[in-house]
Amino acid sequence: MKQDILRVRKNLAKKLKFLREMKGYSLRELSQRSGISHSHLFLLENNKVASLSLKVLKKLAVAYGMSIEELMRLIGFLKRKGSKPDKERGHWDMLLLNILKEANDFDYQEIKELKKYVQFIKFNRKEEKK
Repeated sequence: MKQDILRVRKNLAKKLKFLREMKGYSLRELSQRSGISHSHLFLLENNKVASLSLKVLKKLAVAYGMSIEELMRLIGFLKRKGSKPDKERGHWDMLLLNILKEANDFDYQEIKELKKYVQFIKFNRKEEKK
């Protein structure tokens, strides 16, 4: 049980750091945007804080320009409807974040092509279900 809690906290720390890096923020910049001290952010990202308060989550969500619900889904606190089990969901969300990070320097045309490809995959999935 204790090992599971430690694993979840370590995974959460990695997700928080990855999300900050994906947005291109330094610790100090995120601190300024969120109102959370950079030292506390450092401790969160390095698994040195025992728990993450709702107040901190709200501040991070605002700093990232997303709803608290979106942030909680990204870091694995909330499930999506019809989502994978907890172990797989965390991996899945990180995979999606990695794809976004890879596409971060795409130009407009490349983003349009990526969107078309995603639509193509969704269309095929829908057709297979018929």
